[in-house]
Amino acid sequence: AMEQWEDIASILEGLVDWLKVKNEDTNKILMQCVADATALKQFRSQHEMLDAELDAKCTVIDKSLTAVEVIVLQHQEQTEDPEKYVQPMQLKRISELATELREVWKVTQKKSIQLKLHINKLLPAVEGLDAILSKCYSMLQNIERTKEDWVGVGDLPIEALQGHIKKMKIFQKDQMNPISESMDELKSSISYFHDMKMQFTPATKKKIDDVNMRWKMMQIYCSERTKQLLDAARDFGPNSQLFLTSSVEGTWERAVAENKVPYYINHKSKSTSWDHPKMVELMESMLDLNDVRFAAYRTAMKLQRLQKALCLDLLTLDTAVQSFSQHGLSLDFDSLHTKEWVNVLEIITCLTTLYDAIEKEHKSLVNVPLCVDMCLNWLLNVYDTKRSSKISARSFIVGIISLCSSDIEGKYNAVFRQIAIPTGFADRTKLGDLIKDFMLIPKQLGESHAFGGSNPHASICSCFQLVGRRPEIDAGQFIDWMKLEPQSLVWLPVLHRLTSAENVSHPARCSVCRECPIVGFRYRSLRHFKHDICQSCFFSGRVAKNNKFAYPIVEYCTPTTSSENIRDFTKILKNKLRTRANRPTKRIGYLPVKTDDKENDDIITDDVTIDGTIGANDAHQKIEEYAKLLANLDQQNRVQTPLDEEQECILEYCGALTQDKTPTIFTHKEEVFTTGFTSEKYDGYSPNKGNITDRNKTKPRISSENHDEYSPNKGKGINEGKSRLSDDGNELMVEAKLLEHHTSRIDTQMQMLEDHTESIKTQLQELKTII
Repeated sequence: AMEQWEDIASILEGLVDWLKVKNEDTNKILMQCVADATALKQFRSQHEMLDAELDAKCTVIDKSLTAVEVIVLQHQEQTEDPEKYVQPMQLKRISELATELREVWKVTQKKSIQLKLHINKLLPAVEGLDAILSKCYSMLQNIERTKEDWVGVGDLPIEALQGHIKKMKIFQKDQMNPISESMDELKSSISYFHDMKMQFTPATKKKIDDVNMRWKMMQIYCSERTKQLLDAARDFGPNSQLFLTSSVEGTWERAVAENKVPYYINHKSKSTSWDHPKMVELMESMLDLNDVRFAAYRTAMKLQRLQKALCLDLLTLDTAVQSFSQHGLSLDFDSLHTKEWVNVLEIITCLTTLYDAIEKEHKSLVNVPLCVDMCLNWLLNVYDTKRSSKISARSFIVGIISLCSSDIEGKYNAVFRQIAIPTGFADRTKLGDLIKDFMLIPKQLGESHAFGGSNPHASICSCFQLVGRRPEIDAGQFIDWMKLEPQSLVWLPVLHRLTSAENVSHPARCSVCRECPIVGFRYRSLRHFKHDICQSCFFSGRVAKNNKFAYPIVEYCTPTTSSENIRDFTKILKNKLRTRANRPTKRIGYLPVKTDDKENDDIITDDVTIDGTIGANDAHQKIEEYAKLLANLDQQNRVQTPLDEEQECILEYCGALTQDKTPTIFTHKEEVFTTGFTSEKYDGYSPNKGNITDRNKTKPRISSENHDEYSPNKGKGINEGKSRLSDDGNELMVEAKLLEHHTSRIDTQMQMLEDHTESIKTQLQELKTII
């Protein structure tokens, strides 16, 4: 028995040593695996041989382990007392060898399976890498052969430039784009092996580096050639508009009409359009801004999005003025050779100069052909809707300056220089042309109804009220009037405040949505302590619990200072301590303009009321209609005065009959009281009507805590206007006599309005009873 045990022990030791050797061979193959198909195939053959040897030894190992189990069991059965059984040392050694053999056998089998899976996983990936690498190599050879046939840009005739630009676009689409996709696949495959920490053979690594280098050089060459072709086309002149053909991509093509106006062809849908595809996308993206409640903010946000799309937020006023002067569009008072009209080709030339200057400072942010084409498209949409191929030079300058990056007063001064004669004055006609150019900008966005349409007559009268009967105004008077934020142009200062507040963070929490910090505009309540509203909630008209939208609030564009916090705290205390009767009357902070009936015909109004009382709404409308009718009759028999007191009286009465529910806002940062128009329809007597939807409000209402608390800028402008009126004492005497003469007639008219209101309310009550 002892000899048998020694033989078995010898066999077990031999099997353990053999398995350890095979285990080391398996580890060695695993360590030598690289991302090379030939090497992996060789390793797969070695593994197949190793696996065959393991299969051959499997029977011997199983028999040996079974024999050990039988010997141990027989020796236990021969013992008389199993409880006192003690295993001999030799038999114990055999059991330990059997246990070790069993463990080594399991490890070897596991590593063999692991090696097989590893090779089977790597080999297809390596073969795929080789296929992609060969494909990229072959494609690069093809495009390099094509490149050798190209003629240098300097040797091309001028008439061939357009054809070569088109060929470059086709080459980019048909050959460069496919290889770009293949190179992306190659890059992804290489990343896969890097993630697995697999090494490439020197030959494979050299081939990969060669393909990458040749691809980068080809990209640079194509980019440089395209740029050279476009520059050559630009140097040739804008008559062909060749360099703008790259502003569209895909199925779109830029074409030019006989009058040089561009239009766009979609070969997929087989349709044409005056609008650039990117401009169409931009206008569609503005639909979400229609949810903004106030028209002035809504218009300003749309213009800001347009400004960024055209990269005009990167254009300084000085750069714009220099470019205008370079092309004969000087802003100087004494310029006698300034162009009156500019055609499409001249616009393109000037815009190219503008955007070239921007590109020098912000190269990575500006695509010159795209920006020039989109800006041209916008200017034509605003000032040349009939596509006559020309606009006034004044309109061109006003459009660019309104969206450029500059302080607001600098813009006012620059645009006024466009209409001023050499002495520095402008008459009503010139001012009307300038205002109309401004009013056409929101009209193109579909917002003109909130700013008095596109008729500048009312705005002209409003401006000249500051100078009395003088036929001309100077730059200072024009700027003073613009600082009052006239109704027709209120969107422009709002755009500047919106830009200033865009990235400002306020250390406060919104009382409605709980956002903290507040980014953008911050609106602080002047009725409640620690009550702030973010611009998102304010624009959508959301209010917190126990707060009303009509409560006064203050708007901040920048973080508040300690003095502003103290000032607001004082105002909140005053508002809490005052009774309703002692509260100051609301004063509008923007400058309302009284539009004519002809203008109102073009203004769209909504039928929805604020308070939901249809009868009261109808009564207010009837009162306003009668007020306009009476005023028109009086206008035929009276002398026009700078300030129509009769209309103001009727306005006060009409305002008393309406419920004003618009919020009161004060802007500390500009010291300007601004208010929204509560109606899209602005007649001569009711600039603030409460019977229309909040959606038609231009800006929220703003009032002061004291009657004498008003904007320094506005106060200055109004006081200057009054001082000019007081220069002529005779005019004041005439006005006083006229007011006395009309007092009795005004009382009669007011009584008629009251009687008519009661009559309408009675009829409404009867109708409700019948229903």
